[in-house]
Amino acid sequence: RRRRHLPVPPQPPGYTRTMTDTTDRITAALPEIESELEQLVLDDRLPGLCVGIVVDQELAWSKGLGTRDLATGEPADEHTLHRVASITKTLTTAAVLQLRDRGGLSLDDTLQEHIPEFASVREVAGRRDDVTLRRLLTHRAGLVTETPLPTWSASEFPSRDEILAALPDTEIVLPADQAFKYSNLAFGLLGEVIARVSGQDYFEYVQQHLLDPLQMTDSIYWLPEDQRHRMAVGYSPDLFRDQLKPAPYVGLGGVAACGQLHSSGADLARWISLQFRSSERAIADDVLSSSTLNQFHQPQYFEPDWSAAQCLGWRSLRVGNNVYHGHGGGIFGFSSHVLFSRQHRIGAIALANLWPYPLIQSITVRILERLLGN
Repeated sequence: RRRRHLPVPPQPPGYTRTMTDTTDRITAALPEIESELEQLVLDDRLPGLCVGIVVDQELAWSKGLGTRDLATGEPADEHTLHRVASITKTLTTAAVLQLRDRGGLSLDDTLQEHIPEFASVREVAGRRDDVTLRRLLTHRAGLVTETPLPTWSASEFPSRDEILAALPDTEIVLPADQAFKYSNLAFGLLGEVIARVSGQDYFEYVQQHLLDPLQMTDSIYWLPEDQRHRMAVGYSPDLFRDQLKPAPYVGLGGVAACGQLHSSGADLARWISLQFRSSERAIADDVLSSSTLNQFHQPQYFEPDWSAAQCLGWRSLRVGNNVYHGHGGGIFGFSSHVLFSRQHRIGAIALANLWPYPLIQSITVRILERLLGN
């Protein structure tokens, strides 16, 4: 078990932390949680699983189970890099909100206002004028999931210029707000909006305005070949043998803002901890204000049975009496999920070096439900 303290903003006079009950509950529940996770790794034949529990501004516990590399048997730790895929979308959302707060854009701007080339997109069952930044952030714009160019079957995703050039062949396939339609392309284009509004490269912007202020020092978008040793080896099932094989490393090119980030348990703990800050706790205004954080987590669309809701970037999930926010990711060799309760200021992280692995969300849900007493 390892405990790592995260940077905490200065506290105002009279502020008292009252997390003793949560800490005691974690201490009591850990043996059973660890035993369950160890069995899960065996039952689901995971090469490795890195898990963490965040309490307020602290990574209160983390552990690597299985191995980061089947060739060496070495376990992952809280600094081992994993590709966290679509968790990247939550950072992209935060960057859009920052630029909104600085007057660079409005969430109800149309995408075409910021990317004029979008005027050439095909209106199959929706209208370009209804494709707003807010709808892109909530997967309600009706935009196709991917660019029409080769993506998941290619050795490298198309570049920014290639994606923009392919907009005349790109389609809006649903009327706005008709249904949830997940779109990686939407977030790739939001990355382009961030670059054009800020005047900075998307990656430079996120580094300067999110990763650096939050001291997310492990996180990186483009990992040089000589730094690959920092990362767990990602695996995929071999379709022709009952075993795993190393997954290919494929960059996301012009849609990197949807899922290119490499991160660690320690850094994702910092990202979760940001979600718990408020004006009463002296949040750094150069990251996100408390009012913007509240908007970040505010549901925009509910499922008909109210079991889940889509927020700006985050997905909200109701389990019994508990409401969580989170996001998952899946990319060549890696599955990931973060989940947290703002009410209880507690979160869970699960990083597996296997993809596809559709049960990754169930791990974070299981941990938090165990800790919150359900």
